[in-house]
This record gives sequence, C-alpha cells and structure tokens, in this order.
Amino acid sequence: MRSRLLSLGILADVDAGKTTLTERLLFAAGAIDEIGSVDAGTTQTDSLALERQRGITIRSAVASFGIGDVTINLLDTPGHPDFIAEVERVLSVLDGVVLVISAVEGVQPQTRVLMRALQRLKLPVLLFVNKIDRSGADPGRVLRAIAQRLTPAVISMGATSALGTRGAGFTPWGAADAAFGARLTEALAEHDENILASYVQDDAGVPYPRLRRELAAQTRRALVHPPRPRPRRQGNRDQRHRPRLRRRPLIRPSASRPRVTRRPAGAPVRSAHAGIGRRAGPPGRPGQAPGRPRPATSAWR
Repeated sequence: MRSRLLSLGILADVDAGKTTLTERLLFAAGAIDEIGSVDAGTTQTDSLALERQRGITIRSAVASFGIGDVTINLLDTPGHPDFIAEVERVLSVLDGVVLVISAVEGVQPQTRVLMRALQRLKLPVLLFVNKIDRSGADPGRVLRAIAQRLTPAVISMGATSALGTRGAGFTPWGAADAAFGARLTEALAEHDENILASYVQDDAGVPYPRLRRELAAQTRRALVHPPRPRPRRQGNRDQRHRPRLRRRPLIRPSASRPRVTRRPAGAPVRSAHAGIGRRAGPPGRPGQAPGRPRPATSAWR
C-alpha cells in the first residue's frame, strides 16, 4: 500500500530555533540517532560550508522520513530576511506550517511578514513558542503579542512552569479543565454555528471529544492556530529522556543520514518525492494543491 505524503514547513524569524526543532523532530521520529547542534555544524539540513560556519540556514532543505504509513517531507527554511526568496519558493508545495516564535524575543517583523503570507495562502499554521527555558522567557506576553499583531484566532493549549530554568515545561490542558473547555468552545463557535447552538442550548456544554475534532478541522482550514510552548532541550541531557519509539524505516539513500534534497541556486524547489503528495495541477503549475490559489507574483505583498 502506498504511503500518504505530508509536506511540513518549519518557518520563523532568524535565531528562533527552526533548525534545532527540525533536529528534534527527526530524532523523535527515529530518523536520526543523535540530535545535531547548529553551533557545532552537525545538523542534518545545514550542509553547506557557509551555513555551518555562520550557524544560519541559507537554502531550504528537505529531510524525508516515515512514520507508520505516512511519509513526511520536512522542509527547513531560512529565517534571515535576505533569504526570503527561499521561503517563498517552498510555500506552494506545503500542506502545513509550524511557525516558530521565541519566548524571549517574541513576535518580530519577519514573523508578521511570514504570517501574512500564510494567511493569504490559507495554509494551516501551528504556532510553536520556543525557548521557554531561556532567561527572560514570557510565553504569556508572546501569546498576547500574537493575538494583537498576528491573529486573534489563537487558542492556548496548556500551562507553562519553571520559566527561564532548565526545568521549564509545558502541561497540556484536557477534558477535566472546565475553564479551558469554555475558552475552546467560544473560540471554535466563532466559525461554526453548530458549536454555537450546542453551547447556547445545552447546559452541559459541548463534549470535549467533539471540541477536539472541531479544533483539528478548523486548524486544517486555517481558521484557528493552537500554540504550544516548549523549551529548547537539546544535547546529551535531552537525549536521555528520548521517548521509547519503535524504530521507523527511513526514506533515505544512506544508512547514516535522512535524505536531504538541495536545489541548485535559482532553481524551483522540488521535494524528495515527486508531487509532494499533491494531485497534478494545470499545465505549468505542478504540485499545486487543487483549490488553493497560487500567488501570481509574490506572497509577501
């Protein structure tokens, strides 16, 4: 049976932690045995000599791996404004985006540019508030800035603890938290009349499993954006706490690295898998999702 394909882009302003997050995802999926370091130049997607020397991403790269029957194309993109064209080239092949925001620096001008482009293209966006273990981290301030400067359709999914320390953590809320259920219902009712009717007519409220299904559906339709704070947690200390996952088969040509695809300078970005899981579009527009408008010139206007 042919596996499903999911193309996921990691976007952020410079130094928000995109490449480190990419390493963590590859590690958690069992695609790599050790988390690489940006400072040491050992990450999977920063393979150019200048990238490893400077500690920044210059060109977009694709790392492909499998989880169950899903083949994931993970695209690590540059964060520096000088390389914004690299980000623009990958937007038309993405199924969804993780927008990384630092819990210290918060929403930056580049973050607003990225979010406007993603909203224009109606791409599903998950917000990842990174580095809550750094001194000065304030996820509450970041969430308020997101609501004011990016989108009001943001739903906090849990509580943080021990901010600015090595023990910083995130605890998700669940069905037992009535206040969270009420906030989630109000946010989802903005876009769904059935949820609103159930909320008004039923004193018991909307069942939590239904809220979770509707949250997933509205996230796919790019109507709401659930953020998730997380500490950096990299290196040997983090690897001792790696979850015990069944080893996944790798989609890669060698036994030591997941497949990373680099494009020549100026060439259009193509995935390691033809079509990126999309049906063929009209002639001259390969890989475009049906029904999703592709910008005639630029997504950044």
